[in-house]
Amino acid sequence: MTVPSISVLAPLGEKRFHHNSFGYRPGRIIDMALARAREYILCGMEWVVDADIKGYFDNIPHNILLKKVKRWVNDARVTDLIRRWIEIGIPRRGFLSQAKGIPQGAVISPFLCNLFLTAFDNDMDAGNLPFVRFADDFLVFARSKRDARNARGYVESSLGKLKLRLHPEKTRITHCGPHVRFLGRKLPKIKKPLQFN
Repeated sequence: MTVPSISVLAPLGEKRFHHNSFGYRPGRIIDMALARAREYILCGMEWVVDADIKGYFDNIPHNILLKKVKRWVNDARVTDLIRRWIEIGIPRRGFLSQAKGIPQGAVISPFLCNLFLTAFDNDMDAGNLPFVRFADDFLVFARSKRDARNARGYVESSLGKLKLRLHPEKTRITHCGPHVRFLGRKLPKIKKPLQFN
């Protein structure tokens, strides 16, 4: 079975992917995601929800994913190939034996990763929550610890619509700074404005 070429699918995604989504996209690199994070910090967003989706690739529900694919890809042959490719693996079974999970290393998986999380990205926008996402790694920024707590609740609700959950041990609310690593790099130290006596 031939998997649809990513060169065919990528332009479909680029028309709809969110501007704060940086992973697996042409012309977008880790440094750009980190630069966006620094912009938010410089704008006073000093608190962050350092988030991790529990087993993201293993828990993508096939039924929700395929509905999204059919809305995005206006070609029955392509959507059928994607469906067969998703089903040919060894899917895990979730609640009520619903199939879930896609192989993380496959050529088409990065496109499906972003397609599936675009609804989440748009939900963050609707809630006025500044965020930066690189594949399934993301940060949500806030001006205060209280706002960050509220943001975490919003994130959990949004992911719940997609049948996903935050990893309780790997998700935290913290003040921004070098102790927070994102995509293997440290967030910058917050510089306080000069005060004159």
